Amino acid sequence: MRRYLQTLTAACLLAGPSIAAAAMTETSQFCNVMTFAQISVPGEDPLFVSQDRRSQELDPYQDISSSALDDGTNQAASHAILDVAFTETRIATSGEFQSAAHIENDGFAEALGTSRYTIDFTLDQPAVCSLGGVAEARDNGHGTVLFRRTDSEILVYQEVNLGRVAVDHLLNLDPGSYTLDVSIGGYGQSFPQIGSVPASGHFDIAFQVLSPTSAPLPGASAVLTAYPNPARDQVVVSWQRELPAGSPISILDASGRVVREIAVGGSDLVWDLRDDRGVAVPSGIYFARAAAGPPVRVTVLR
Repeated sequence: MRRYLQTLTAACLLAGPSIAAAAMTETSQFCNVMTFAQISVPGEDPLFVSQDRRSQELDPYQDISSSALDDGTNQAASHAILDVAFTETRIATSGEFQSAAHIENDGFAEALGTSRYTIDFTLDQPAVCSLGGVAEARDNGHGTVLFRRTDSEILVYQEVNLGRVAVDHLLNLDPGSYTLDVSIGGYGQSFPQIGSVPASGHFDIAFQVLSPTSAPLPGASAVLTAYPNPARDQVVVSWQRELPAGSPISILDASGRVVREIAVGGSDLVWDLRDDRGVAVPSGIYFARAAAGPPVRVTVLR
């Protein structure tokens, strides 16, 4: 689940040495993992336990919350985890939760687990950025992925209900303030009349600065195209402006990790959908980029 967090040390700046890379500056962040459990049986005192863990501390952040009750007959329990990592060019967060309850008597039992991460940041120059990953909710689980200009326009909003949702967005962003808000959570509940319904889910989301600028640089930018796209066996990457012979086209995966570099020769090149070790890359979203200019997205299907 934490593959995005595991690649944070990869070399993933997309700018050449002559172009300053776009950078993010955190202005605030809010991390929250919360759980509670309760059992209520007629004629007995209600049982309740909760744990609400909140933090505004700087990266890296890891926290776990757990709440559980068991009166010998009835049970309620929840568990939630949140991980966060932040650099000038990358935000990565993963979270998960599980909630379940069971009751034998009249009354009810329920448990809640939530995992949520919110960050406000500024971008110092125009940039091509990606927002990618997965989120999944099961049974009573529910989640959202929100990316917006702070106090302004919503750019991405995806809800997660009863299934797995792919998050895959390429964004041309102006300098300014932005907010990323990702959450997953839900109630596990049990009633004698309807039985027990659990809740669970997880998310694994990364926001990545892919290019120092979304605007073309006169005499320096290469506008790339890729065909066929989606690709199954190979893809031809071509460009409109002349590139220096021997300069590389870099292939990056959705997390920003460079998987292949291919030297330029002529007006196009062929990528055989293999990494630098000669191993076929898995299905997914990739980016081809030159030393300057925005990348082109390539979808690999196996």
